[in-house]
Amino acid sequence: MYRTIRDTMANDPVLANTLSWNDMERDEQIEDGYKKLNRRMKVSPILTDYKNVSTFSLCQSGGNSTSLHHIMFELTVRYLGDDEQVAKWLPKVLSCQMIGSYSQTELGHGSNVQGLETTATLDKETDSWVIHSPSVSAAKWWPGDLGLIGTHACVFAQTIVDGENHGVNAFMVQIRDLESHRALPGIEVGDIGPKFGFETKDNGYALFNNVRIPRTDILKRYIEVEKSGDVNMLGNPLILYSIMMFTRI
Repeated sequence: MYRTIRDTMANDPVLANTLSWNDMERDEQIEDGYKKLNRRMKVSPILTDYKNVSTFSLCQSGGNSTSLHHIMFELTVRYLGDDEQVAKWLPKVLSCQMIGSYSQTELGHGSNVQGLETTATLDKETDSWVIHSPSVSAAKWWPGDLGLIGTHACVFAQTIVDGENHGVNAFMVQIRDLESHRALPGIEVGDIGPKFGFETKDNGYALFNNVRIPRTDILKRYIEVEKSGDVNMLGNPLILYSIMMFTRI
């Protein structure tokens, strides 16, 4: 499989690596990366399959441009969403109609997931979650594919129902308007700049000011929250660590 991917990319006029890439400015490298992503999607499904991590490492800017969309955001939808959510969102994720980030890490909290400050508070009157960043240290910081290109994010937040904290869960939050690509009301989002070795990865930050999403947009394979506020745990909450563990391994 590795050789097939390598040879396919090396012999393609768009995907093949070139020395001129090293002389590009960062914005040119990012643009080149999205051209390569578009080409990979047209050439073969194996070139955007999250299981073929070699695809992202072999391609220059195309390797970094939306790698985490496929490797982390896609997996979060696949494995933390229930069957209905997977059917609703996954086709859009695979076709890049939704481009998303795994928004867990905060400015004040790296691997300390239980210490995250971002909150998702159930408002039973409007049947919605209120996503909020209570402090600067609660800013989502570093998620890839968030700073420039992301339209959605799987936001990890403390789940507050009737004043009780039910721990960290993942919530699907639309970040930008799909037509104008501008940040939606209540959301401050941006790129944190180039990183050594990952110049084209738009690692970003996001702050939420009482942003409302539907109650049903909590990823609910392992937790279900009724309109009444009843909370049903459907599995071991430690499963939430699985996507990050997979990626780091």
